[in-house]
Amino acid sequence: MDRCSAIYNRETEEYDRCERESSRAEHALMALKQPVQSVADSRSRNKSTVHDAQSDSERTAVNLMNQGVRVNYMRGLAGPLYDEARRFNEIVDTKRCLPRAHRIPEIFTRRNEFLFIAAADTCYAIRSLRLAAEDIIRKCTPPTDKYEVNNGGVIKAQAYRHYYHTGNDLLRSIISADDYAKYIAEFGWFMKESREALMSEEQLNEWKKMNKENENVNHQ
Repeated sequence: MDRCSAIYNRETEEYDRCERESSRAEHALMALKQPVQSVADSRSRNKSTVHDAQSDSERTAVNLMNQGVRVNYMRGLAGPLYDEARRFNEIVDTKRCLPRAHRIPEIFTRRNEFLFIAAADTCYAIRSLRLAAEDIIRKCTPPTDKYEVNNGGVIKAQAYRHYYHTGNDLLRSIISADDYAKYIAEFGWFMKESREALMSEEQLNEWKKMNKENENVNHQ
C-alpha cells in the first residue's frame, strides 16, 4: 500500500507539472493574440511564432489530459488490496484502498498493439539471429563422428571457417556457404595447397592420424 501511495503521489506531482506547463503555454498564446502595441511587438509576432505557440499550447493541453487519466488510474491502484487490508482490522487503514476495486487498473493490463507487434518482431529477429549463429558454429566445428570425418567433414568445417572469416566479404557475395564447403570437399580434398590454406599444421597432423587409424580399422 505504501508503494501504491508513492506511485500515486509521483503521478500527482507529474500532473501538477503538466498543469503549470499547460498554463504557461496558454498564457503565452493569449499574449500573442493581444492587439499590437508597438512596432517591436509587430515584428516579434510573425505567423511562425503564433503557430509555434498554438502547437505548444495544444501539446501541453493533451499532455495534461493524458496525465489526468493516469492519475485516475493510479488513484485506484490499491483498490484490489481492500479485502486483504480489511482482514487486519484497525491495523491498516482501509480508506487508503479506496475506491475499492476487484480488478487491476486497465492501464496495466491493456495491450498496445503497436508495442506488441514491435516486441514480437524483435523477438523473432533475435531468435533468427540466434539460430543463424548456432548454425554457423555447428558448421565450423570439426566433426567427431568417423563417418563424417571419412566423408570430408573436417575439411568442410575448415572451409566454413574460411568462408565466415571477417575478411571474406567478396567470397560470401559470390557463393553460398554450403556450396563453397561442398566444392572444397569435392575438389580441394586432394590439393595440398588447399588443405594447408584451410587447416593448421596441428589440424593436418590430427587429420592424418585419424585417417591412419581408420585405415587400420578397415584392414582389420
